[in-house]
Amino acid sequence: MGRTLAPIARPHDPESSWDAAEQQTPSRREIIKAVIVTLIKNHGPMSDEEINDRFEAYRFMYPSVPAATPQNIRTRRKELEVEGLVRASDRRGLTRTGSTCQLWVIS
Repeated sequence: MGRTLAPIARPHDPESSWDAAEQQTPSRREIIKAVIVTLIKNHGPMSDEEINDRFEAYRFMYPSVPAATPQNIRTRRKELEVEGLVRASDRRGLTRTGSTCQLWVIS
């Protein structure tokens, strides 16, 4: 099994970042990560932008899922990558603005 990243804020980050890091309990992180895995399994490959959009739709259907910012969702997806549960696809996608982006799949 891979390693798990602890929530941190960088020394130069504002106090609000430190407050946000403290709110990321292990339970909250694990729920968000489980939803991300479910979304990628059901709809992947997906970009971070698509994961975020589908996460919000999932929360609408399942209100017990905690709210998460796009940055929080990207951080949880990165933790899943470090843990070996998701990986970068060989394919690239497009963002809403037409830029290329990484697509993520289940490992």
